Amino acid sequence: MKKNDINLQETALRETHEEVGVLPSSIAIIREITDVYIPPSNFLATPFMGFTNTKPTFIENNEVANSITVLVSDLLNNDNITSKIMSTSYMKEISVPCFKLNNYIVWGATAMILSEIKELLNS
Repeated sequence: MKKNDINLQETALRETHEEVGVLPSSIAIIREITDVYIPPSNFLATPFMGFTNTKPTFIENNEVANSITVLVSDLLNNDNITSKIMSTSYMKEISVPCFKLNNYIVWGATAMILSEIKELLNS
């Protein structure tokens, strides 16, 4: 959260605009979801779930390695949940739960957030 942000929701909207170019005014927030700790950066992220009425045009900045478009039906499909042996700066040869979406392996904090969204959509 930056000094000028009123709250974490405003921070999330600002970051979305900065990182992928989606205007805050086009996003309707549904709810805050569970905080996720990200060990490599030592950040605690507070994600929010929202939607837009039209498909946004994404304009990524240097903080975004890649973005993919995923159908909700693919996210909800349990066949897309798997695990992979991974090594990172803070863990070696460990089985990590992940999603396989559009031939990408999505793991870590992103997978944790997607898992909660999946559960919310299923409930």
